Amino acid sequence: RMGRRRKCLDMVGRKEKKMEPKKITQKQARKYLSDWESWRAGEQDEPTRGLYWYEDEATGRYTGIDNSEGDCWTEDFETMDEVMEWLGGGQ
Repeated sequence: RMGRRRKCLDMVGRKEKKMEPKKITQKQARKYLSDWESWRAGEQDEPTRGLYWYEDEATGRYTGIDNSEGDCWTEDFETMDEVMEWLGGGQ
């Protein structure tokens, strides 16, 4: 079953080329989301657009972050296959 989809904030953007999901740490994910929110508030430059995922060290669940179009979506999954499929990097 797919996880619950949450939208950080609403923006419009365009995909320019296929992006590959990149593994990051939980700490990097928190910083990325914080930077994205600061950018939306006009406090800093836009973070690099991309597809990211990490494994929660406490629960073993996976979280995907999709900022490929300037939106920032996150979703939680039970397996790596599910998060990779959601991010478009599935097999």
